[in-house]
Amino acid sequence: GAKSRVEQDDDLEDAFSELEAPLGAVRKAASADDVDDSMSESDLYEGKSVTTEGDAEKKSFPKTNPHSAFTKAVLGAPIVSVVKVLDQWVKEGNELTKPEVSSTMVNLRKRRMFVKALKTKLLVYRTLLANCVSTGNVKKSEDLFNKMKSLFPVTCFSCNQLLLLYKRTDNKKISDVLSLMEKENIKPSYFTYHVLISAKGLSNDISGMEKIVEKMKTEGVEPNTISLLNTNA
Repeated sequence: GAKSRVEQDDDLEDAFSELEAPLGAVRKAASADDVDDSMSESDLYEGKSVTTEGDAEKKSFPKTNPHSAFTKAVLGAPIVSVVKVLDQWVKEGNELTKPEVSSTMVNLRKRRMFVKALKTKLLVYRTLLANCVSTGNVKKSEDLFNKMKSLFPVTCFSCNQLLLLYKRTDNKKISDVLSLMEKENIKPSYFTYHVLISAKGLSNDISGMEKIVEKMKTEGVEPNTISLLNTNA
């Protein structure tokens, strides 16, 4: 069944604990490619267990620091701009630590900003996933993806991260990700096609590369010449 808020928080704590260091800049991990700023409240809530105001009133919140710079930035941002706040935070060289995130989440819930709390949690998970993928850690990346899948709707961003991982580690698993995207009715982004072309290039499958380029054109996605020349990078 759906996980409770406490179980979800435990998952996030575990995910942080698995990392060897706090998160710094992760190549625009929170906002790279399809950031889904347009994700609606109903998308966030669909089929998921979310804390209600009544639950929050019953909860005894731990002491937190409402004056932290990260907490202030998230509290003051519109819901649709939370991704930009997180991206700017890491761009400036700041670390995203477990205490910082925990404090921010608690402050959001105390103020009954439940949608913003949920979106912040989603963005943190995405940053964690991108971090694990960038280090080539298959097990941690897959574990995080599965946790995200149990908590949130599957997004093109998270699927793209797995495609990037498997392009580098296990080409055979790419078809599994594409099947999942089709099942979840997730439309490939330009980055999706770029990774797929790159994967074909690494295996010297010129015919496969050409087929993907043709599919892009069919879908109305115009290939970028410079990107195609660098697909083996």
